[in-house]
Amino acid sequence: MALLLNLPKIERPKTISLDRTVNPNKLPFLQVQILQRIYLDLFEQRQTALEDLAELTDYPKDSKILKDAIDALVRKDFLEGDLLKF
Repeated sequence: MALLLNLPKIERPKTISLDRTVNPNKLPFLQVQILQRIYLDLFEQRQTALEDLAELTDYPKDSKILKDAIDALVRKDFLEGDLLKF
């Protein structure tokens, strides 16, 4: 007597190619400064303000360079949300 099983097809989870992910060691210095401050603030349960990042980086808070660095971190999935609205 033969036993037949009808198993559903199991899909493999999608894998991300390593060449598509961003290595944090290859981030520009300004982006590393921003990430470091945000992570330290998270550890201390503080909210990071744009003014804090401007003071840390010596860029004005309305600087295009500072805003572009934050946008780049969001695009690279290091940050979620919109820090620039604060």
